Amino acid sequence: MEKKYGNLVKRLHFKENMGGTPARYKVYMEAADLNGLEVNFVIGVYEIKGLWAPKKGYKDNEVRRVVPRAVAHAHSFDELLLFFGYGEDGLSNLGAELNLSLGKEYEQHLITKPTIVAVPRKLPHCPIYTEKLNRPFAHMHVALSVDHGLGGATETVEQEGNVDGKMYSHLMKNFQLQEHLAGAAQAACFCGEDLQGINLNLTFGMYDQTGPWFPDKGAVIHPYDKLLIFFGNNADNPNDLGAEISVKLGPEGEEHIFSEATVIIVPKGTPHMPVVCHHLERPYYAVHLGFSATEQSEWLEQE
Repeated sequence: MEKKYGNLVKRLHFKENMGGTPARYKVYMEAADLNGLEVNFVIGVYEIKGLWAPKKGYKDNEVRRVVPRAVAHAHSFDELLLFFGYGEDGLSNLGAELNLSLGKEYEQHLITKPTIVAVPRKLPHCPIYTEKLNRPFAHMHVALSVDHGLGGATETVEQEGNVDGKMYSHLMKNFQLQEHLAGAAQAACFCGEDLQGINLNLTFGMYDQTGPWFPDKGAVIHPYDKLLIFFGNNADNPNDLGAEISVKLGPEGEEHIFSEATVIIVPKGTPHMPVVCHHLERPYYAVHLGFSATEQSEWLEQE
């Protein structure tokens, strides 16, 4: 039987060798996949050393023998770049060392811990290199655009001048982990104030317990749109949550159950929760992404 809110629940399909940046597994969702929300996101599993070359991944190199070129690019939209690890220490241990350039000067920044980078529109960023690799790691981007720079929204930027210092270091924030935040074993929370005024709030959590995220609470509403993104904390198969989750949506409390990577679209004012983990084999990740610079919630009384 078709469910009333079924169009808000979307499977994420991590695929091998998608092209673009050379990820082992990657999922890409754009506005057309997300009921028209002006956002796109990518989550990928990475295990390469050396240069990341946008739109020149494994497939390009193997089929067309394209030689990657280290160059920056800039978008006409705001973007967040997240780097984190896998396993029970994945939010405290990146498992790699990355070198990311920011600004037209190509100022280099070494990323050695799980980090979020705020990239305001028109700010040049990249190239990016993996300098050390201890184990596979993850990268996620969240961009406030219907797609990731197609149709002239992205331009390459040649280096202009140089900087000896940290002009752009304020754009980078290490994950400051808190216990039992948003029902997670560990989570890091960022709002617009942390993200150079970008109109988003984000909580990234690792969950390792069965039961409800918020015991003794029912549904919640927000005065803005929101995404709940679930995926596996397992570099070998991020499609598999390693858990069985149920989420209730709408004033009716319509239940949706899943055990694979999933995104839930929550239009503003839509009651959602509780989220309950019914079965757990390994920790999983969940990202709460709100389309507002500040987090605002109203819990509804349980009937």
